[in-house]
Amino acid sequence: MRAAIAIAFAPLLAASAPAAPAATPEPAEKPVFSLAVGANGALGGDEQSGFLPCGGGPSSFEVDGEGRWWILDAIRSRIVVADHDGNIAKTLPLPTAAKKAPYYADVAVDGAGGAFVLDATARRIVHVGADGAASSFGAEKIPRGKAPRLDLPKRIHLADSALYVEDAGSDALLRFGADGAYRDAAQAPAAIPAKSGGLFAITQSGGATWLEAAPPAGHRRPVVKLSPAEGHELLDAWLAGATAAGEAVVVERESVSGKDDADRLRVLRIDAKGKIVAERVLAGADDGASPTRRIRLTPDGRLAWFQVDGGRFRAFEASW
Repeated sequence: MRAAIAIAFAPLLAASAPAAPAATPEPAEKPVFSLAVGANGALGGDEQSGFLPCGGGPSSFEVDGEGRWWILDAIRSRIVVADHDGNIAKTLPLPTAAKKAPYYADVAVDGAGGAFVLDATARRIVHVGADGAASSFGAEKIPRGKAPRLDLPKRIHLADSALYVEDAGSDALLRFGADGAYRDAAQAPAAIPAKSGGLFAITQSGGATWLEAAPPAGHRRPVVKLSPAEGHELLDAWLAGATAAGEAVVVERESVSGKDDADRLRVLRIDAKGKIVAERVLAGADDGASPTRRIRLTPDGRLAWFQVDGGRFRAFEASW
């Protein structure tokens, strides 16, 4: 099925992105704030990151229009809202279950003081309001046999008053109304909505990794073949977001040629013609948690990410 939203894309070129010269990672950024992680910290977590699904700390985050960080503390089943001074503005508890503890995978701020959260265990979308009241919806909203199922939801986006859930189990991007009503789905293994409609997707074909885009009510087309920088190899790639200008923000996990371990994350802003219009190389690769939820865009299009190390959650932001 096709996403029923629209965006005007320029003619799409199925060409390879130019491999930029190898760049050394940029100097380590100073965090805008940090919070303690652990039994006595503001956030739940553990240094034994390899044994936890969220890498020893929060599982995801989003930045709201006031610059506050909405941190999804999956271990303690709550959202912690912090400002740039590291002050906790509020916490929103999330529903828990006695028999089967939920794993909250991702969060999207609703703009009204609450948020939508993915419960990957129950395969549901939970909405918690500014007053703490919670409601949820899931597979019962999807017509049986006519659409992908909520099988392994991992990302959630709020765009154009609709909720988009990237589901790894069914390889689809499902669209719901903010009221929980199911609308449609686009079959794509890894996809996100574009800011003004349409979608971006990352696919693999013939051993190559492609960025694809879908125009209004049309088929996806290749935009560009993703290539690592000179002297590096591409291990994997994912979509961190989309800008208001219709650009995709792609994160490449790269290693030095001949080595298996990633040594850096290369973040690219790619326009609808496949041109790299901006690039940042983050010092250090992913630190154990799911990287697809560790890098996001702020509402004004800046880059935001976090790391958990030394018992601290460190929040970073940077302009392109």
